Amino acid sequence: MTGVQTCALPIFLTINKGKWDEESTFIEKTVDKEKEREKIGEVEKTEQKEGETLRKKITPESAGKLDIEAGLRQAATYLSQNRIDDAAKEYKKIIEADPDNIRAHQALGEIYIQERYFNEAIEEYEKVVKLDPTKGSLLDSLANLYIRKGEINKAIEKYEQLIALEPENAITHRVLGDFYLKQGNREKAISLYEKAAELDSRNPA
Repeated sequence: MTGVQTCALPIFLTINKGKWDEESTFIEKTVDKEKEREKIGEVEKTEQKEGETLRKKITPESAGKLDIEAGLRQAATYLSQNRIDDAAKEYKKIIEADPDNIRAHQALGEIYIQERYFNEAIEEYEKVVKLDPTKGSLLDSLANLYIRKGEINKAIEKYEQLIALEPENAITHRVLGDFYLKQGNREKAISLYEKAAELDSRNPA
């Protein structure tokens, strides 16, 4: 009997030990899976936060652009309906949201000219040519507005800018020559007249 008991005991322990090893391995695997799920959850949360941050950065800017475009269309509609005051208000709102919007400044300047608010028109056109110095037609308009105000020196300044932009324009050379002649600067006037004649030899003027 003693021998049987001595034999059975080690077998019992071995079996139990095997079961314990299996259970331990199962528990470790379960814990590892839980940790893996937690990591995946953290990554998903991080990606979600990053996505929200990106949307916050993009959405207001995109919305702003859409609002400005819609505002420009609305202002144009008001003009087509001869609702000048409403159009002016709409352009002012656009400029408040986007101070460098050339289209709004130029359109508002045109409204001011139509309504004979020449000082305000000059202010808007000056902003436009500052933002885009290649606007030759606005430089010409500014020169005429300054002439209307009697500010000849400023008109000359705009014509000089226009000649720098359009050096082959014979008419601008002749007109600027007229202003220099009125100011008594005959030398400068003759130089401009000669250049105008060179550019347009068919014009007897």
